[in-house]
Amino acid sequence: MGQGIVRGRMAVAAVLRLETTGIPDTRRLRPETVSFTPGEKNAFFTVVRGEEDHHLLLQISDNHLDAWLAFITDDERPATFKVVTLVQFLRPAGRLYYNLIRPFHHVILLGMCRAGETWRERQ
Repeated sequence: MGQGIVRGRMAVAAVLRLETTGIPDTRRLRPETVSFTPGEKNAFFTVVRGEEDHHLLLQISDNHLDAWLAFITDDERPATFKVVTLVQFLRPAGRLYYNLIRPFHHVILLGMCRAGETWRERQ
């Protein structure tokens, strides 16, 4: 389902003539391959900073918006974590685009979080 949503995102971006980053190859992105090194890529996000088992701050820039995605965890076992999304609109098309995809944003994030949770339980 996640890939279908991402493809829908690409279609909306094309109609609005937005610069986009493409569809990430999620088969390559697994919890054990997530980078915490600033400047490296995780899917279409760039790592700003991170510390394994503590936090990960990712960023993406397009011509219509800048967005940051943060995952923050605690030291408790089982670990709990928070996910924060920040968006800065660079032009009106960015606001329109984000409001169109907003209803699906939580679905993508929930899938990412569940994948990480499943991996962590196996460790």
